[in-house]
Amino acid sequence: MPSCGFPEPYGAPPTHPSTPGTPHPSHPNRESTPRNRPTLHDRFRSCLALPAMPASVATARMHTRDLLLRWHMATISDDAGLVVTELLTNAIKATTPIPPQPRYADLYDRLEVVCLCLYNLTDELLIEVWDPEHEPPLRRDATPDDEDGRGLLLVDALTLAWGTRWPHLGGKIVWAALALHQPR
Repeated sequence: MPSCGFPEPYGAPPTHPSTPGTPHPSHPNRESTPRNRPTLHDRFRSCLALPAMPASVATARMHTRDLLLRWHMATISDDAGLVVTELLTNAIKATTPIPPQPRYADLYDRLEVVCLCLYNLTDELLIEVWDPEHEPPLRRDATPDDEDGRGLLLVDALTLAWGTRWPHLGGKIVWAALALHQPR
């Protein structure tokens, strides 16, 4: 098993239930998992294991933008960076909290890992974020004065579809599909 907890090869669809997000009406993905399942024959794929710490969000966003530039997909890098930021922030919040300036004793045997995988499929960028917890993310109704609670609303607005699935190895994967060619 690789460091991100995903089986190699990616494998068959999970046997555990998957909870769909809210696919846009025009999106062909009306089922609970992404239509274009990743395989070893993907055009491009990148997986990155990160410590479940707030600083990892900036690392993941920079990795995403750099990767999309190399994949000649700069036109969607801002939207993809925002989706990665929101999904990874939720994953980190779902894990065991680590103090902002941890001591070695805070990290030893307690540091959780989250994973980011990006797949350049034929017509979509599939973003997946894994964390070790089982509870799905919940969309909240944030008031104008709330400092957080809008992340999944942004994900919903920027993506073709998103949802949650539970791999047989544990934890959960929150996925989002972003169109490679954004309509103008």
